[in-house]
Amino acid sequence: MKPFDPYRLDRRLMRAAARETRALQAAGFAPYRAALESDLAAFVGRRFCLLTDSGRTALRLAARALRPGGGTAAFPDITHPSLAEAAGGFRLRPLDIDLRTLNLSEDALEAAAPGLDLLLLPHMFATPAPVEAALRLARRHGFAVIEDASQILGGALRGKKFGSFGDIGVLSLSPYKPVSSPFARAGALLCDSPELFKKVLALNPPPPKPQALPFLKLKLARLPATLKSSRAANAVYRAALAKTGAAPAGISPDAQEFPLLLPDRAGAEKLFKAAGVPLERPYRPLRLEKKLPGSLPGADEYWRGAVHLPAWPLMTAAECRSAAALVKKHLAAARRLPAPAKTLPPPSYIALDLTYRCGLDCSFCFVKRHGLGGGRELDLAGWLRAIKKLGPGAKKFYLTGGEPLLVPYLPELIKKLKAQGHASLVTTGLFVPAARAAALAAAGPSEIVVSVHGAPALHESSAGARGAWRTALRNLEIIKARRKPGTRLTLWCTINRANHAGLYRAYQALKALGADGIAFNHLEFITERDLADTRDLLAGNGFSTPMKTSGAPAAGIDARKLAAQISRIRAAAGPAVSFYPDLSGPALRAWYSPRSAFKKPGFCRGQFSAAWLSPSGELLSCQPLAVALGAPGAYNGPAYAAFRKLLLKSGGFLPACRRCGREPYSSAGAR
Repeated sequence: MKPFDPYRLDRRLMRAAARETRALQAAGFAPYRAALESDLAAFVGRRFCLLTDSGRTALRLAARALRPGGGTAAFPDITHPSLAEAAGGFRLRPLDIDLRTLNLSEDALEAAAPGLDLLLLPHMFATPAPVEAALRLARRHGFAVIEDASQILGGALRGKKFGSFGDIGVLSLSPYKPVSSPFARAGALLCDSPELFKKVLALNPPPPKPQALPFLKLKLARLPATLKSSRAANAVYRAALAKTGAAPAGISPDAQEFPLLLPDRAGAEKLFKAAGVPLERPYRPLRLEKKLPGSLPGADEYWRGAVHLPAWPLMTAAECRSAAALVKKHLAAARRLPAPAKTLPPPSYIALDLTYRCGLDCSFCFVKRHGLGGGRELDLAGWLRAIKKLGPGAKKFYLTGGEPLLVPYLPELIKKLKAQGHASLVTTGLFVPAARAAALAAAGPSEIVVSVHGAPALHESSAGARGAWRTALRNLEIIKARRKPGTRLTLWCTINRANHAGLYRAYQALKALGADGIAFNHLEFITERDLADTRDLLAGNGFSTPMKTSGAPAAGIDARKLAAQISRIRAAAGPAVSFYPDLSGPALRAWYSPRSAFKKPGFCRGQFSAAWLSPSGELLSCQPLAVALGAPGAYNGPAYAAFRKLLLKSGGFLPACRRCGREPYSSAGAR
């Protein structure tokens, strides 16, 4: 058997395909094609299906049928070039991606939606794109949606198959795809409207080549088995690379190419080539393909480090382990970190601690544990001046604290950030008067993240305040009823001693609240030894931290019971629920063992692409560590440069940072 053979499944189906070819010849091309179109339409859940000569053609036909007059067409910057090519004659608007999923950023789409005529929405890496949000925005602003389900065929959301959401669904049925032929490309266009389907037919679509059809029929019938095979390859990769932090957290377990973000793509590609192990080709940003101006931070970061491992049907576990071993070898070499640049570009992600005041008393809260609070708090004008000092460009703001809803100017700040083209995420425990929740919803932030730790006793035990559940539930209903289109609602649950053994019940309670997403954060804590080592390192370089040890909250957490609860949640929810960080097996047990010298892989990316400000406007390394680094304008100053140098010398993280699970502040390598 040829190693790393992407056509292994096709070779196995050759005899069956020969029989199907004879059946096609006996039935005739037109009847055989019509029957296959009917089967594919039924599988996806559409009324009409047209097979054509390629996915590229299907995209082009869809764009011309939906918007014959042209206009502005948007698509994620990271996707196949055929999506941009389908919009020939349109004004092209690439949009940024979400690095958790490598799909279209919902924030970017929400900002662009008022000016769009057409959205081409692919589900990259078998991972759902924000299709429900896209349809809400399309209804509000009047643009059409082409849903490219080529990489997610067979997947579903709330019982509805992907490919059936957009005005038109499109499939590429080209070689390597789960439904494809090794002999000829093909594509499919699916819709429900008879009038729209007539418009497509009037464009004289080119038919598929006859030799493609037998394989398409065979592979459609065995698609569940094919996806199961790719899922097995993904599972091997995930197990082998779990400790590296190289895989984006939200990637589907069904992906036929397993994407990683590595420190040096060129170096990794050279290593794989020398070993004779193939890689899938990463997607060059379409801005670069089409020579369009501008910079999109998420897409640019993907392009710097994207490496795609193959996860083809019938790949062996040994092949997957060989590829994973090369990734580990590359990462080991990359730990020899370079010196930071003397001048960094303006930060793209900014966290604002608007206040350290809060009515809750969570045992795991860094603010109260480290004695933060008191002192001066900036007003709205002060924050706007501080933000201006952090440089130009669209940014994502993380508005937090404490309880940011206690700040009276929060809604106005959100509106001003939005008017300047920025995205905003607000974290809250919702332990505030109802009027504050209503004002937050009316302000229209990009995302509202509500801390809910189980219901109701688990939440109140975790939050340390009577009435916390009842108040949060009331305010959550207000936000759900009044939030603006495009505002995502996420529930955030911190794993702690009170809820860890019943985490599945907590998940069920959160699911019943009807938010857009659920995320679990592993308990963050600092051991005495790690804190002592960190203080020594900081003091030797002229810095200090108010951090206190916090191993006590981890006492009593049974990692084995927690692992069983996490497995149960994953089985029920799949990629719809996120864990930060994504831990399993020995890594999970080591995380919750205070005596274990847990070594987190990767690199604190936040110190080189993000900024964190205290309530007084002082630049901090981050809220947990809280090293003071000067005024906002000192982002490229000598103090921050010295801190970054210390971080690099320490291997990417300080000892006290080992159990920090903040996703925007960890990555698989230096950027």
